[in-house]
Amino acid sequence: MHRLQASRGSGGAAPRQVYNGVKNAPAYPKNFTTTRSGVQATTTRNPVSNQALLEQLRQIEPGDWAKVYKDRWVGGERVSLHYFQSASGQVFDFAVKPGWNN
Repeated sequence: MHRLQASRGSGGAAPRQVYNGVKNAPAYPKNFTTTRSGVQATTTRNPVSNQALLEQLRQIEPGDWAKVYKDRWVGGERVSLHYFQSASGQVFDFAVKPGWNN
């Protein structure tokens, strides 16, 4: 596991961790499901457009990185996983947010 200094806004830099795959992030929900009552959840992958952040991510692993939004259910609640992912599956800045973002 790597640590990377990443700054967001004027709040300064804070260390963030990098994981080998999204399921290795400690906050990954264990009861995460993709379908409920016939409704299929979605995943969106966007290229990283922030060049300063992309340069930092490429220090961890060269190549392409994507910002991922993965909508699912945890129990009866809709949640969205947000993270950056490299082509090989490295995950950075993992977060679980309430509601769906896709």
